[in-house]
Amino acid sequence: MMCMRSFGYSGGLLAAGLIFAFFLAVTIWTWRRPFGPGHKLFRISNVSLLAWIGLSTIQIGALEIECQIFWMSLTAPALTVLVTSWTFYLIEFGPLRLFYGARWRGPYIIVAGFLAFAIGATNHWHAALVTDQSVAAWLDGRVSVVIDRGPLYYLMSAHNYAWIVVATVVSVTGLRQVNPAFRPLFAALLAMTVLPVATNIGYNLFGFTVFGVDPTAFSMVVSIATYAWVFVNGRALTAEVVGERHLFRAARAIMIICDRSGEITSANPYAQDYLDGPHGADIRAIVQRLTGDLNDGMDLHAECHERVGERSFRPHAILIEDPVHPSRPFLGWTLTLVDVTEEEEAAAALRAAKEQAEQVSRLQAQLVSVISHELRTPLTSISGTLDLLDAGVMGPLAEPGKQGVAVARRNCARLSRLVNDLTNSQQFEARQLTPEYELVDPSDVVAATLEAMKDEARQWHVEFAFDPAPGSCEILADRAHLAHALGNVLSNAVKFSPKGGTVSVCVLCGDGYADVQVRDQGPGIPEGSEDQVFGRFVQLDSSATRSHEGTGLGMNISRLMVEQMEGEIFYEAAPGGGTIFHIRLPQAAPQKLYAVR
Repeated sequence: MMCMRSFGYSGGLLAAGLIFAFFLAVTIWTWRRPFGPGHKLFRISNVSLLAWIGLSTIQIGALEIECQIFWMSLTAPALTVLVTSWTFYLIEFGPLRLFYGARWRGPYIIVAGFLAFAIGATNHWHAALVTDQSVAAWLDGRVSVVIDRGPLYYLMSAHNYAWIVVATVVSVTGLRQVNPAFRPLFAALLAMTVLPVATNIGYNLFGFTVFGVDPTAFSMVVSIATYAWVFVNGRALTAEVVGERHLFRAARAIMIICDRSGEITSANPYAQDYLDGPHGADIRAIVQRLTGDLNDGMDLHAECHERVGERSFRPHAILIEDPVHPSRPFLGWTLTLVDVTEEEEAAAALRAAKEQAEQVSRLQAQLVSVISHELRTPLTSISGTLDLLDAGVMGPLAEPGKQGVAVARRNCARLSRLVNDLTNSQQFEARQLTPEYELVDPSDVVAATLEAMKDEARQWHVEFAFDPAPGSCEILADRAHLAHALGNVLSNAVKFSPKGGTVSVCVLCGDGYADVQVRDQGPGIPEGSEDQVFGRFVQLDSSATRSHEGTGLGMNISRLMVEQMEGEIFYEAAPGGGTIFHIRLPQAAPQKLYAVR
């Protein structure tokens, strides 16, 4: 304890004290910020270096040579612990798996440090570390000791330099093997390892000193402090890193970073508000459960939402792998809980609207079915009676009576077509009518349909022109459905053609399709009117509905029939005016032809 009384103050002591205070602040700062694998070993390195600097500072203030030797001897355990813990830290952090996960590392550091302490503390007995031949000299403006090294000094130096070689190998290996983005970091680690070594070699071989003492500790301060600042406080101030941080902090979602065990290590401000609020326990329980599921190999399903209070959140997880050595266990998880309460409410509203629309559709179908059934029977009776009256079975009719019966028959037929269209539309929408396929020549169907509609065309003062397909052209279709669909298209073409006009029909075969084209000489159809042309109970123009009879179901039924036969129906403007409707159906494949035959 006499050495504590023999103490003098100088500028070197003040400078060393400031360095000690600075590194003490760095140690406290990094202690509160664990930054990755090996951070515990990094802490040990900081503490041992802090002890080394402190003892060197006391050595600077010591006035007597014996006291300087005593304090210098006590730096031996700090140096030994620093070298081993720093090397083990590099092994933990770097890609080289030398001694990785070895349980003896901790005990080794303790035993090595204890032995070095025992040797240093008892040097005044055995003088095997620093001998009695050490002398005083004027160094760096003060009286300092020039030590005479004993055998244990060289033994401890050999031990420490062996670990320094390992640390250098790890740094060089990391520089060669890691992702290019991390090479600057390992280059810095290599430089930080080599710089103190160069300083120590200068001290041992050439007597280089700072404040009259071994400068190695002070050079190590610069290395570790710079490394801690760069690595802990942002690694690199690039736009990418700054942007990622801003995104993390400004995100209006719960973003939590946790380790493998589910312990929360970081959270963005939005998540921190929840963690500090009344639902903090709920959030922590969700994190524990989700990380447990993830560790068990389960996936997080986006449709499974987490409930926190009155809000719903969709979970998402990203595995945090070790960027330096991906073969080792992963570091943890990034969990994101996105508030989907409004989405759920909107989805619920959409489901309710869908159910309501389906209910309305079912009611409409039921109404159409009831109306069709209830109208069909009386219509049949009325039509039969009118036929009898027109035939004179019930007695002769005067001319006005005959005209009245003719009008009634026409309107009865129109009402019958409406009932049939309603029934057909309902059945096709419900897929209740299945096509009865057979080999059909579309030219034959067109010719038969034109023959059946001659009277209607004559009534509208319109003529038909037909150009059949050359040669054989067979398709696999339902003959009745094709005739019905074609009849609706032809009926529209006749109604909208001018008096004295011509409706041209042609059949083209090729490219695996048979194309029935119907061209009228009407006013044409505006672009973008497909929904109106092929919709239910819809006609293009109200003025046209007054001029032309129609239920607004014919083209809708044609579309349903053609699509059920795996075809398509569409229209285009005809050159020179009018419209061309296409009914395009696939030609029968050879295997289908064989099956039908």
